Amino acid sequence: MYADLAIVPDSGVLGNLKFHMEGYAVTRQVAANQGFDIDSVISRTNVNKRLLVVTILMIVTCARAGTQDQIQRRIEIPQFKTIMALLQQDRPAEAEQLLDQAEWRSSEESFDIGDSRIPTYAFYSPPLVRTYVRVNDHAKAERLAKDGVNWSEQRYGAASLQVGSFLEALADVYRLHGKYAEAEPLYARSLSIHRLCKFDDCLLAEQSYGGLSEAYLAMKHADDALQLLRPTIEKCLDKSRKADLLNVYAIALEDGKRPEEASKAAEEADRIGFLVPRFQQENRDLLRARLLAFQGRFEEAGALCRKWIATFEVPDGAQSDRKLMIPLEQYKHILRNAGRHKEAAEVGHV
Repeated sequence: MYADLAIVPDSGVLGNLKFHMEGYAVTRQVAANQGFDIDSVISRTNVNKRLLVVTILMIVTCARAGTQDQIQRRIEIPQFKTIMALLQQDRPAEAEQLLDQAEWRSSEESFDIGDSRIPTYAFYSPPLVRTYVRVNDHAKAERLAKDGVNWSEQRYGAASLQVGSFLEALADVYRLHGKYAEAEPLYARSLSIHRLCKFDDCLLAEQSYGGLSEAYLAMKHADDALQLLRPTIEKCLDKSRKADLLNVYAIALEDGKRPEEASKAAEEADRIGFLVPRFQQENRDLLRARLLAFQGRFEEAGALCRKWIATFEVPDGAQSDRKLMIPLEQYKHILRNAGRHKEAAEVGHV
């Protein structure tokens, strides 16, 4: 989503940045021509694909910058490929150290798109936070996300989209650690910022809608989740984001004892979702696994993860690496949250 990029809004930014999945396919080939494996970074960093689209375009265009409309780098900083390679290798502390040496927090360096600027700190923080979460260093993930909230409040103001982006990152840290009570008000504040800035459609605020709804479900407030999701789904024009929200909606309907409606919502998600229906089924199962783990039902939660590990644990094929990472990482989170750290360490690596 665009808020992940901490963009300074201006009249032309939406026109410049409205990339869709078709743009991802084109950018993927351009990245390959530059020797950069975009699929590998997505699988290892869980970076939003639209963020990767914009990022790769930055890398490729940088070398050809020369007009006002092209993306330009201001001063020398560790190359994107260097930082992302470290994150891909689960070495976030080294990546952060390199950025600290370049004084990235106070740096005036930015990526320029037209009249909009993406500061270095805002650009690199989200994937760093996600990587710290993946390697189970929640303390550093929380520190960096909190610092991002403070940094963006001081730089842009408390009601800016940039603050909303870092609030989502901090909420995600808590949510993935099973701390739904801490995550809920952060998602709610982020969503209120999106609404205030009129950036609250499903394409731009899906992360806040989905995260807040999951927090509601964890705290047994299925009706609140349904009321939040229903109007958003009805107005959503982006099929991929609509499918994501329908998956959460289906689980909320199940928890609200409305099985027939839940089945219809799941079928619609399967029909319109990105790639094949089983990926939507996986998303619903892994959401259910997180909720079960929060209730202390770790064996049932683990069984849902193992189901999808077995599905994608194949020697080759398009899904063997990318999709296997998702249930593997969630299974590790569940085991660690249950205090079963030895078992988590033994879960296979891709």
